[in-house]
Amino acid sequence: MKVIAYDIGTTGLKTCMFNISGDEGVQLIDGEVEDYALHILDNGGVEQDPLEWWDAMGKSTKRLLEKTGTAKEEIKGISF
Repeated sequence: MKVIAYDIGTTGLKTCMFNISGDEGVQLIDGEVEDYALHILDNGGVEQDPLEWWDAMGKSTKRLLEKTGTAKEEIKGISF
């Protein structure tokens, strides 16, 4: 069974595909990274834009599926 895991980091999103098998356990198939901005506020604070997270998820997932030759129907779960 193939699953995709997302890690939303400070300046980028990591997208990894794993194969989970009762016989072989968990195996990393491949991964992708997509950067996004860290917005510095006038008061010294920082923010991220959730729409940029969403965009990064779409871009990195599409690249990962294409790179691995995996059809979207083969993905049976996601994790964050």
